[in-house]
Amino acid sequence: PHGNVIPGRVAPYGLLVALADLEPGTPGAIRRISEVAEHEAPALLLMLAEHSIKEGTEVKVSDASLEPDEMAITIAGEPLTLSVAAAKLIWVETL
Repeated sequence: PHGNVIPGRVAPYGLLVALADLEPGTPGAIRRISEVAEHEAPALLLMLAEHSIKEGTEVKVSDASLEPDEMAITIAGEPLTLSVAAAKLIWVETL
């Protein structure tokens, strides 16, 4: 349910990068959430659900300066602050 490819199947998307590594201003689409988040970071999954963030949601990293362990993103047109650790668990395909 979080975009992870079923073993033996071909991924329905192209090259992915961690949201934490997406260049500011570059649009992307969320394609999968790491298995680590599924099992070890239920708070992240809850936050994603609260903001209606799911596979296919468009995202863009902002240029805004925050704390070193935070990043500003725009998701579905709404600003959001996300920890860099959480952003490393979200994989996007550039658009």
